[in-house]
Amino acid sequence: MDVIKDTGKLPEWFDVDKYQVFDALGDLELLEQLEARLLMREEISSIEDELYYQSIMENPLINFEHCHAQARKSIGTNLQSEEFAYWNQRNKSEGKQLARSASDAIRPVSLFEAYFIGEQAREAMGLSGSVGIEPQHLASAKFRADFNNSLNAIASESQTLNLSINLDYSDDLILKELKQLLPKLREQMNWPAVAKGKHTPSIRDRLSEHKVIPFLDLSYWAQVEGKEIPYRVYAAALFKEAQNGEKGEEYIRKTLKPFLDKVMADGFTDDWRAKIKAVA
Repeated sequence: MDVIKDTGKLPEWFDVDKYQVFDALGDLELLEQLEARLLMREEISSIEDELYYQSIMENPLINFEHCHAQARKSIGTNLQSEEFAYWNQRNKSEGKQLARSASDAIRPVSLFEAYFIGEQAREAMGLSGSVGIEPQHLASAKFRADFNNSLNAIASESQTLNLSINLDYSDDLILKELKQLLPKLREQMNWPAVAKGKHTPSIRDRLSEHKVIPFLDLSYWAQVEGKEIPYRVYAAALFKEAQNGEKGEEYIRKTLKPFLDKVMADGFTDDWRAKIKAVA
């Protein structure tokens, strides 16, 4: 196994400062980011190259489409299971046309728009042949009506919502109407807003202080690439204090690692979620 002898041998796209965006997250959002990393442990054997982790470390706030796909995969084909029923309820919107803003400056992307975006993407990527729409379909009133349905009301895969914004309107109007529209869309998508403002400091602060999530990201990259990162290199990559002799190799071994073992133990995230709800 190749040993990483200094931080210069780490991937150039890793930068611990990028993880400062986590400071603005609510507790439940931070918990989801942690849970995504814990889920990634089970995928390491199926990752063939470092591009997967490069995409994460360039923007550590994980987009959950991939994680949700894995969750659905883990649920399996038992459509009667409680897990599947819960998943379906969280991701199913009511009705086929989602709300739009009062001025129409903001509207959910329709199936019609998504179709033509797909056609443009095929052309831009040099893919031959158009998917096309048969004339008999265009003549169908039901088909034309379906095309006006909102993409996310039909294909509700995650909490990602595709919106079309008309830039002919002023920024002030767009921002004002987006603020008014979001609660309506959340209600239709059965995806409530994440509460902010309260947190459980003992857990949250230690996750930040010990740099647990960037440590996990680096360790997963090393496993995928078949490399070993010594604790002294982890310390230099994660902590500026390591330059002054603080938070060095011993800190990783005696402080970060024991706390990480607790984080990765069964029940940790469930317990933290319960504490978050208790102070909400």
